[in-house]
Amino acid sequence: MGQVAAGALDPGPSAEEEDAILDGLFSFIDRRIVPMQEKLRAYFEDSRLYFDESGHEAQAIADARRQVRIESAEAGYYNLFTPVELGGSGLSKRFMVRVTEAVSRRYGPGEPREHLATGVVPDVFVGPGPIWLQAQPELREELAPKLLSGEIRSSFALSEPDAGSDNWNMRTTAVRADDGTGDWVINGQKQWTSWVKEADFLFVFAVTDPGLRDAHQGGITCFYVPTDTPGYELSSVVRLFNDPGGREGILSFTDVRVPDAWRIGEVDQGFKAAFATLGTTRLWLAARCLGEAYWAYDRCLEYAKTRRTFGRPIAEHQLIQGLLADMAVDLYSGHAVTMDCAARADAGMDVRAETAMVKYHGTNAANRVFDKAIQIHGGMGFATETRLTDGWRFTRICRMTEGSDQIMQRSIAAQMLKGGLPDWGGHVPGAL
Repeated sequence: MGQVAAGALDPGPSAEEEDAILDGLFSFIDRRIVPMQEKLRAYFEDSRLYFDESGHEAQAIADARRQVRIESAEAGYYNLFTPVELGGSGLSKRFMVRVTEAVSRRYGPGEPREHLATGVVPDVFVGPGPIWLQAQPELREELAPKLLSGEIRSSFALSEPDAGSDNWNMRTTAVRADDGTGDWVINGQKQWTSWVKEADFLFVFAVTDPGLRDAHQGGITCFYVPTDTPGYELSSVVRLFNDPGGREGILSFTDVRVPDAWRIGEVDQGFKAAFATLGTTRLWLAARCLGEAYWAYDRCLEYAKTRRTFGRPIAEHQLIQGLLADMAVDLYSGHAVTMDCAARADAGMDVRAETAMVKYHGTNAANRVFDKAIQIHGGMGFATETRLTDGWRFTRICRMTEGSDQIMQRSIAAQMLKGGLPDWGGHVPGAL
């Protein structure tokens, strides 16, 4: 399903087939995942239970997320967007955007205590994403079955304390061992590595040629590193918004030895693997933010019709109508550009500038929607039970992660200065 024939663009499932897949996905989540979430309600309602004494996600939650992955794989949903070459369905990025947006709209936000439903169809950092197409055959053959079954999951170790937005400032190194084995020895530190406590392995990026790195011509290589490798340590977590714990880790590598067979992609060309992954995950991130913002908007419409002030529903006040109108404009424009970009990517177009635009616009639009949703709800907007502050903080974080607003602006401007404003005319299958 969804495989691209040589020289042609596979249209993939029909609209009716997509609807059926989405209906089946919702049915699966409602039947299997929502009850699982309900049993753990106390954890999701109290950060002091959600995080353990070391600041990591409680074991009961980690176990539940693993069970979600395994059951989703068995039900046929976990690998909807896994490349066909890895054994997945290889469905389109446009459908990935639709599914991500729809799931987020139906089940709503949660930061850091996100709904278990978000793990049913994983982002490309966690599951068997396209980066695995660059793994060496023996490694891919060994791990692909475990990845597709949801048995194991990954984490993406790219950022460092002094190399967040500026990845060319990376200081973690990988050098050849001096015993003639061809192995690599990794030393350094990483930071802002998400969900690392539950990860079975890491994608670690390290400098292998300082000269190429300094010239911004490469010099960085990606490696597969299991989290039980000697010399690796999860040093601590980064706590956000005064939470008692966090999902972002600080990692250290001391003489971590890995065989060359664990190298991902070509030597000195690790950024190709990183940026190919980031291109997809930026679409996914925008879609998730927008889906959660739709969730907030749906509640605002209902609230505005029932909440009364000065003798009438607040929906009749022009200032509230103005907020609702602005929110609708942000949602429509964010959805439209995200779907359009995904369709262009499916058609094989170069969408580096467009994915930066989508990530920048989509996360900001969603953040504005949540801000206005809180305003419409008045004091109740800050109440934990409305979950609006969960969505606001998630979308606010997303304006920084996977490339900050300013890095997205820089990338967009660089592409425009290089080639001018693209001609977005013409028919693209699936585009709006």
